[in-house]
Amino acid sequence: MKQQGFSLVSALLALVISASALAMIVPALMRWGERVSETRQLIFTVDDVFSSMEIAAREHWSVTGCQNTTPAISLNSLVQHFELPVEVSNLPWQFVPSYRTPWQFVVSITTPTLTTQNRIISAFTSTHYLTEVSGNTVNIILNNAVIESQYQLVNFNAQSQCYEQ
Repeated sequence: MKQQGFSLVSALLALVISASALAMIVPALMRWGERVSETRQLIFTVDDVFSSMEIAAREHWSVTGCQNTTPAISLNSLVQHFELPVEVSNLPWQFVPSYRTPWQFVVSITTPTLTTQNRIISAFTSTHYLTEVSGNTVNIILNNAVIESQYQLVNFNAQSQCYEQ
């Protein structure tokens, strides 16, 4: 007489194989989830740094009346005076904000490895930021609008980069 179904041994063998496969897949999925979370945190932090840099520049321009200069900034000054969250200082990346021109803001991120550098570059390919690499540093670049209203357009002197009254 022929038996139908699975034996206890075959069921246990299938269970052991399934458990082994899960034991290999779960850590990889967890690492992937951590990388996605890290990437989001990096993009949000760079957004925050650029927002603070813009606040600092606009405040400087409103005082001077000209957009041909930029304020001296550091990460600490952005935290203390321009609404950058203090948690930025506790992150695993080193951020260095700077102004390349009054209209081009740069956040430089020093990377320890080429793999990290590539991860940062790929993270920003789907954003409106530009990226460039210089040695072990990735520069994230934001091109900022100079003239944002009709009033500014009418009163802006392109030669002096100042607003005329």
